[in-house]
Amino acid sequence: SRIAFMATINLETFLKEVGKKAGVEFKPFGMGVFKTEIAVGKGRFQGVSVQTTSSMVFPDKSVALVWSVVGKQASDTNYVELLERNRKMSYAKTALWDGNIVVMAQVLLDFTNFDEMNRILGEVAVFADILEEEFFGSDKF
Repeated sequence: SRIAFMATINLETFLKEVGKKAGVEFKPFGMGVFKTEIAVGKGRFQGVSVQTTSSMVFPDKSVALVWSVVGKQASDTNYVELLERNRKMSYAKTALWDGNIVVMAQVLLDFTNFDEMNRILGEVAVFADILEEEFFGSDKF
């Protein structure tokens, strides 16, 4: 079932419920950011962060920004290839943020249930891990 939780549940409460279903714990990191590590296979984990944000298109809706750092921007990064990867993602996209390459998704919380949020978190984690390995050859984030 869908959850219209903005009036009754805050992000921290929502993430606690999501974490129970996913078997992860979201820890407050400060400034409204919550972090966790998600298993992505072969003994690897990917750090994922979540915070609320605003939307230019839906300014009256509660929006969560879900992201994972892939690596630092560099002059030899193939940005065209990174952008082309966006076609292969369902919820997430590659982006540049504060000098980093990230995989991120913006989620309309008013219309997102726990299971869908778990799929979004998983996609962000898995794609970030894949891109981190392909573009940087290591697991730093």
